[in-house]
Amino acid sequence: MLAFEIKINDSAPMVVAADNHVIADFIYGVSAINPNSVLIAGFDDFNRYIWLDGEIHHNDEVHIRLVDVGKDKVSVPLKTTKESLERLKEKYDKLQQELKNKGLI
Repeated sequence: MLAFEIKINDSAPMVVAADNHVIADFIYGVSAINPNSVLIAGFDDFNRYIWLDGEIHHNDEVHIRLVDVGKDKVSVPLKTTKESLERLKEKYDKLQQELKNKGLI
């Protein structure tokens, strides 16, 4: 599976991957709500994962590379949140309507 290997300063590299999406969101600036934030998260159909929710600072070194790894090499998330059945039903209903509107079902 394709994954991001992310290393910040001297920390151990994180290998982050999820079945649907992985987001590495670095915000640095005075006008942002949380101006030094870094969020590394991902999600699949049933879970939301957070590997890092912290801060970055001037002169921090961030190295990101794309790697091909087995699922067993993905770093354990700091937090995993289960997707609610209600939310999944909302997604299903929205997709069903979208497919009907396009004449696909």
